[in-house]
Amino acid sequence: MSVKTWGDFEVYFDRPLGRGGMGAVYLGRQISLDRPAAVKLLKKDLTENPEFVTRFHREASLLARLVDAHVVQVFGAGEADGSHFYAMEFVEGEDLAAKLKKGHPFSVDEVLQVALSVGLALQAAWRHRIIHRDIKPSNILITEDRQIKVMDFGLAKASDSDLTQSEVIMGTAKYMSPEQATGGDLDIRSDLYSLGVVLYELATGKPPFMGETPTAIMYQHVHQAPMPPRQINRKLPVDVEGLILRLLAKDPRTRYPTPEAVVSTVRGILDGVTPDERSTLYNETLLLATPTPAPQEPTATAPPVPRSSAAPLMLTLTAGLLLAGGGAYYYFVEGGGKPAPPPKPPAAMRKPPEDPPRPPADPPAPPPADPARPAAWEAPLKKGLDAFARREWTAAVSLLEEAGRLGAADVKDKILQAKANDLILRGDEETDDERAIERFDAARKLVPSEEADRKFARASYRRWSKLAESREGGDWNQAAVDWGRALPFAEDGLKAEIEARRQFCRLYAEGVRARTGEDWKTAHERFRELAKDPRGFSSSIDLELKRAKEEVDKLAALARVELKKEFDRALEEGRAACARAAWAEARSAFARAGELRFAGMSREPVAALMKDVEAALAAAPGMVYVPGGAFRMGGGRDVEGPEDGEVRVAAFYLDERETSAGEYRDFLKALGDAGGHHPGCAKDEPAGKSHAPADIDEQKADEPVVNVDWWDAASYAAWKKKRLPRESEWERAAGFDPAGRRPYPWGEKWRKEGGRSFLGLSGMGDGAIEWTSDWFQKYPWSGTSNIDFGEKKKALRGGVLLAGDAERDARTSFRHWNLPSYRSGKVGFRCARDVAERATEDR
Repeated sequence: MSVKTWGDFEVYFDRPLGRGGMGAVYLGRQISLDRPAAVKLLKKDLTENPEFVTRFHREASLLARLVDAHVVQVFGAGEADGSHFYAMEFVEGEDLAAKLKKGHPFSVDEVLQVALSVGLALQAAWRHRIIHRDIKPSNILITEDRQIKVMDFGLAKASDSDLTQSEVIMGTAKYMSPEQATGGDLDIRSDLYSLGVVLYELATGKPPFMGETPTAIMYQHVHQAPMPPRQINRKLPVDVEGLILRLLAKDPRTRYPTPEAVVSTVRGILDGVTPDERSTLYNETLLLATPTPAPQEPTATAPPVPRSSAAPLMLTLTAGLLLAGGGAYYYFVEGGGKPAPPPKPPAAMRKPPEDPPRPPADPPAPPPADPARPAAWEAPLKKGLDAFARREWTAAVSLLEEAGRLGAADVKDKILQAKANDLILRGDEETDDERAIERFDAARKLVPSEEADRKFARASYRRWSKLAESREGGDWNQAAVDWGRALPFAEDGLKAEIEARRQFCRLYAEGVRARTGEDWKTAHERFRELAKDPRGFSSSIDLELKRAKEEVDKLAALARVELKKEFDRALEEGRAACARAAWAEARSAFARAGELRFAGMSREPVAALMKDVEAALAAAPGMVYVPGGAFRMGGGRDVEGPEDGEVRVAAFYLDERETSAGEYRDFLKALGDAGGHHPGCAKDEPAGKSHAPADIDEQKADEPVVNVDWWDAASYAAWKKKRLPRESEWERAAGFDPAGRRPYPWGEKWRKEGGRSFLGLSGMGDGAIEWTSDWFQKYPWSGTSNIDFGEKKKALRGGVLLAGDAERDARTSFRHWNLPSYRSGKVGFRCARDVAERATEDR
């Protein structure tokens, strides 16, 4: 059924009017008075608690007594069919939220009319100690005849109600007062703050605080100052901005104390006369007055000004001074218009202008003073001191200055004090912090005082902190600067918090600057630090942090790829340099590879390769590093075998050239007895036989020593802390080439003049035949047999025995062999050394 009768109300369920936070609203009718009504059904979850229902009905009965032209009246509440409801006045019109959504630009007059009407509604509510707690544009209705009404007082509570905060709707975050957001005690000043938020939005087109979550908005209501609305809407008058900013004061004590004060201020703005101007007018009137026996009656009064709804009645004090017979009088006009001009004096008193009289040549002497008559300065002095005592500083200054001009002494300090106090008072009344600072600063310069210093500091702190708060979320760098300016003026208990906010803004500015410059690593670091204490900006910080992390990860991945490429490139360059025996170049490449860092990179190849390179570069003077490794050895004739085989040798050092005759003579000299036995002599050799070459003195010092047997060569090597090379080592050194084993030390083809090997060794293949440390043995892979194989004769390598056999003998794989005692003018040697032995020697 679409219509139901619930007590005195009919409810038309086929005529829904809307839905709200407490439930659905339907058109209805109050039967007894035959008038339309709006009936709101409460949500089930709001009425499941019986205690809530009982208290709700008690509150509804209180709200029903709230009757005012600016309030959508609550008719009553009840229960029917298991549903709880309350009925209220049905008003046709449009709420402010709908107008804002359409982009309606509110004029200054419209803003003030909203302020006046809502102020009157709250004034009526506060007489019953009712707090609305959800003042917002959607709860302010403009009727079809342009009246403004506040609705949904059904969400309100009396200030002495026992409805707990957890049992009622707590309001809307965007319009919530700081004390409401923090769960503090509430009074009508909380509704005045919400009214300030509404007026700010109407005047500027946007609310003072916005955020991604209700929590972020409530944090700003508690901790941040709004941007002055005139910075958004330059057409907004200063006094209207002052009205809005005072309503938005964080501390309820600094807001308007009651709705009456708001209504009075709005009416003053509408009438074009501010409270300051009325006070000034009153003081100026007092200053113009002079003592008279008795004030005369006014000769005329201004006609009354008719009242109107556009300009509410206001008592305007206007003063007029009529100088007639030394008398003065005041007159008053009641009405909303401008003060009427003072009446003109009678025609008899008006004279045509005359030329100013010329002063006499000799001024007359002043009349003698009458000792019984008071001095001229006494009256203004007394009045000035009385005004000083009443704290009427403007009047005090004027009267005391007048007394001083008339001869009063010792009034200078009082004048300065009154001026300073007047400046302090005017600073207290200022809504613009910058002008207040100017007043307080001027006061403390006139008369230094703790009060002026304290108020100067407070106003300075308020100014810079407001600017800083208004810039948070936008110009973070300037916000940090402003917090730094506020810091010296903050109370000791706030300094740590102000410094923390300054650092927060500084970090945020650095993060934004780094993000703008695509310095993602720095941006990530800054936003990660900010996330530890987001101060109500967690959503934006999380987004910044997420983006910076993604970019950092991308850059890291790209860097890893590039580092891997660079690492592989350096490693390959180093290996290629090693293959060419370019050890210095190899070390540079491996060092570059070793300096690179990226996840998952193994440093073992670099360390192993660098070890070989360092060993190569550590070769003793005159020796060459021969890389270890596997190579093909032998092959080519019967004593070598018809095929070659793979042999692996360790890295070793080898003399760059054969041992010279000069070096061998040094050896013999060191022995001390050239005719005696030296280490390694054969036991069957006769004692006293010389082991020095017979022609040693005739051999050139820089040419290879010859005519030495195997024992001589081995003894010399031991004396040098070296050894004779093995056959495989000699062949490895002679034929080494990265491109492949060389048939001849100098290359692919035999040539008579010979040349150096790839490793820079000389005399291998075109010098003396050289002893090795090995016996002449069969190769393990060869099937060739020879009667001399065994431990009877030593293998020799390199050199040419007969000129006709030079092409054959010079091959890197060719073998000579002979008894260890064999001496020949064509047989010499060179020495080798293990890499490990060189390392031991270095230690």
